[in-house]
Amino acid sequence: MDIASSEHHQASGTIDHYRISVPGRTEVAGNHQDHQGGCVIASAIDRRITCDAHLNSGTRIHVRSQGHGEFDINLANPNCWTSRASERQTTISLVRGMAAQLMQQGVELRGCTLDISSDIPSGAGLSSSAAFELCVGAALAALCGWHVVSAQEMREQHGLIDHERSLTPLHLAQMALHAERAFFGKPCGIMDQIACAFGGVIHMDFSNRVNPIVSDIKLPPSCDGYTYLLVSCGSGHEDATDAFAGVAQDMQDAADAFGVAQLRDITMERYVDEIGRVRTEYGDLVALRGLAFFEEFGLVARRVEALRRDDARSFVYLTNRSSIVSAEHLQNVGFPGEHEDAMVALALCQRVLAELTIPKDGRLCGSARIHGGGFGGTIQVIVPNELVDPFAERINDLLGERSCTLVRLGAPGIMVEAPSA
Repeated sequence: MDIASSEHHQASGTIDHYRISVPGRTEVAGNHQDHQGGCVIASAIDRRITCDAHLNSGTRIHVRSQGHGEFDINLANPNCWTSRASERQTTISLVRGMAAQLMQQGVELRGCTLDISSDIPSGAGLSSSAAFELCVGAALAALCGWHVVSAQEMREQHGLIDHERSLTPLHLAQMALHAERAFFGKPCGIMDQIACAFGGVIHMDFSNRVNPIVSDIKLPPSCDGYTYLLVSCGSGHEDATDAFAGVAQDMQDAADAFGVAQLRDITMERYVDEIGRVRTEYGDLVALRGLAFFEEFGLVARRVEALRRDDARSFVYLTNRSSIVSAEHLQNVGFPGEHEDAMVALALCQRVLAELTIPKDGRLCGSARIHGGGFGGTIQVIVPNELVDPFAERINDLLGERSCTLVRLGAPGIMVEAPSA
């Protein structure tokens, strides 16, 4: 797993032009863990949203967004920060939501122009919407003279930031979460926003779902022998909002059956002993998805331990186990009876890995699992470096040219630069 690194820079003071960039993210381990108090390994990737932000002399936020057209938000309108049902699931709702959050924080917004472009594929499960929210928020704050704190600065100062007019990566992530929930209308957790804001490879413990414990992970040398690929399923998951919400609701129903706020508040042993009651009260799918939480929770912990002892091969093996949990318990790969693009892509990735990599002990040398929240998008594949070319060639033959994308892990989080400084 290659790691890309870069140095964060932000000029201080009031400047009329900033360039902001925010990475996409990949969920390395921890499928649907964040909304039930579990743990996740995530990484920023080498694909970014970029915003050229300029102050203008007017009273409007003017946005030109690649692939999403142009629009204005009139700062002179006293109702301009109200969530609007007609804007749900639209780009303008995210800008309006971030601006509203900044105003509540005390940021005095000014007229500006935001030119936004991206090389993060939309609908691929790489958190392009979270990156967009953070990019807009950082741009608006910087133009108004606020200090956008980088994760690197947080590390160097051990989290002790004394700037009065400053926003940390966690502050911006929490704002972005509210924008996506209340304005865009997606019932998501905060994992995507934190991973994009902080950058690097991180472990997140969501025992406190709003303010999780975030710690850095250093990938050990054995990971250098593997490459991280994303394989397109042929269909995005832009229309899977209801399916994502269904998984979260089913897991919450499972927790409610035990009278707890989240599934992490009980043991797997108790859940299994009383799973019959969950089946009776809520049905088999709820029971299975509740069980998936505990299975994946354990697999994340075991993968963290594998990294600590520099055992990438065990990490890969455990990732294949996670793939089985997703397909059989969570059932979040595709839409049975409707379209099965993701399940076909997953099956073909596993088949090609089997053809290329079965060693004497019967373990695959690579792994393939549905990526992120599932229901389309991409398949996460980890493959030995020497097999990248034959794997990609075979998959591209089966699923279409450029189906395979190499992704580098560990990219920096929010970056703020002042080009004219």
